[in-house]
Amino acid sequence: MKHLLIFGLFLLTTLCKAQSSFSLTDKDGLDVTNSTVNITGDANVFFPNDEPLKWQGKLTNTTQSAKPVLVKRQVINVPSGSENQFCWSVQCYAPITNQATDTVDIAGGATDASFYSYFFPGGNNGSWSIKYVFFDASNPSDSVHVTLVFNVSGGNTSIGNNFAKVGIPFGPVPANRTVTFQTSALNLDGNESLRVFDLSGKTVAQMPLKKAQKEVTLFLDALNSGVYLWNIGKGSNTLGTGRLIVQH
Repeated sequence: MKHLLIFGLFLLTTLCKAQSSFSLTDKDGLDVTNSTVNITGDANVFFPNDEPLKWQGKLTNTTQSAKPVLVKRQVINVPSGSENQFCWSVQCYAPITNQATDTVDIAGGATDASFYSYFFPGGNNGSWSIKYVFFDASNPSDSVHVTLVFNVSGGNTSIGNNFAKVGIPFGPVPANRTVTFQTSALNLDGNESLRVFDLSGKTVAQMPLKKAQKEVTLFLDALNSGVYLWNIGKGSNTLGTGRLIVQH
């Protein structure tokens, strides 16, 4: 009997330790704690100009004590040419960021609704998965998670003015003084432009393109070494986008 009592106390202690201080719901209040959420959408969504596939999560502190909470991203599988990022607290992080730097202090019994996940498939059909873990910054083992599966189709189809979003070869990688984009497959009509953005979304370089231009060379002397994003298109129509690494 004594052994059974000790085992029962041990089991109860283990269960208490394993229980998280949080629960997670979607924007409609559906409980998604430690589960998988499927999101359906169009593959022809390109970073940074298109409206992304979006998911909002609401995190509740189920205890009576305030908790400082962080979130981290674990990319399970995403295709080349896609981008994803998340917002937490008042900060929307760059696509290269995997863990938030700002904590959200959630009072006991309160719910925070500041988390958003954004996914830009970049014309890639398929099912692409990203996991997000929410945890107590003072006790990282106290956590919950959700896995988002983006099921997208219709990639590489024509959009306005019969422009197709296709892969655009460019190099060198990393680039030093110049980078050259091969644009012969785009059938440019002379109204397009090449733009380069920093990771905050600010335009740091722009070049108008000529009709039927076969290649574009951009000088990078004015840019600091680092990671940038490029986009070729006109208006809201994106012909291609990607990541540019500058290394002087």
